[in-house]
Amino acid sequence: MMNRFIIFIISVYIGFGTTSGQVINKAITGMSFSTNEFTVNAKSDSLWGKLNTPKTLAEIMGMTLRGGSNKLTEVGTAVTMTTEHDTGVVIMTYRKGRNEIRFIFEPDSGTYLFQDVWKLKQVGANQTKVVFERRYVRPIAIP
Repeated sequence: MMNRFIIFIISVYIGFGTTSGQVINKAITGMSFSTNEFTVNAKSDSLWGKLNTPKTLAEIMGMTLRGGSNKLTEVGTAVTMTTEHDTGVVIMTYRKGRNEIRFIFEPDSGTYLFQDVWKLKQVGANQTKVVFERRYVRPIAIP
C-alpha cells in the first residue's frame, strides 16, 4: 500500500512538478495611508474591549454589523459588515498583546481593501494614547 502511495506521489511530481506558472501583476491606482494620533480619557483595557467587540467596532468604523463572531479575540476571527455601499468581511489579521490590533476589510466586490491599525498606550491613570492608521488600496487590471 505504501509503495503505491509513493509511486502516486512520484508520478504527480513528475507529471506536474515541471509545469510553468504565470504571474499576473496588477497596477495599484489608489493607495492612501492616513494616520491619526489622539488621547482618550479611558483606560487602555476599556478601549481594547471595545475594539474586540464587533458591534462597537462597526460603530467606530462607520459600518453596520451583519453577523459573525461575538468577539474578535483571535487572529482570523471574522465578521460581516456593511459600509454605505459594500458588504464584506472584517478579519482580525494581527494582534500584539493588548497594545496593537489590525483588521482588514475585504468587500464582496473585491474592488479594493483597507486595513485599520490600532495602537494603544496607557499614558496616565485614566488616559490612553491611540495611534490609528488606515491603509487603503484599489488595484486595477493591466490589459
